Amino acid sequence: MEAMLSYAFSQPLQIHTASAEVPPPVIETLSANGIDYTVHANQEWIVSDMLRTNPVWAAATNQTEFCLVITPPPEKTGYGVTPNSIYLMRERPYDFGGFAQAVKHHRWKRDYYKNRYRLYVENGVMPEDVCQLFGQFGLEYTVFDEKILYRGKGK
Repeated sequence: MEAMLSYAFSQPLQIHTASAEVPPPVIETLSANGIDYTVHANQEWIVSDMLRTNPVWAAATNQTEFCLVITPPPEKTGYGVTPNSIYLMRERPYDFGGFAQAVKHHRWKRDYYKNRYRLYVENGVMPEDVCQLFGQFGLEYTVFDEKILYRGKGK
């Protein structure tokens, strides 16, 4: 649980890019939305044959790590590809406006769920270590006795 909460609420976004810098609209969008980030520039694996076997790419595509992999645009342009496209994680093209909307949606979803936890625990008493963990991330929650889940079930 601690790893999941850390992923969702406190880790800076890891940005991996093949170039020496991240496109300015990406940085502007992240800064405008208060998202901390760390840039890993000049990542050779992004432009090599090792892209699909790299652990970072696997974590990004399986969404087990909060990261952004910016790949160079393909040589051939096609559906949805513009000169302002950036390629993230699963090689889905975003223009900078679409990327900004995706970041805002992620931010909204994170903030929405930050205060919406309903926990059903034995005898309605939350273990102290879980209280400390939730407090570490500033999460608000309501605790209920787990027996409430069985009301009306004939048990």
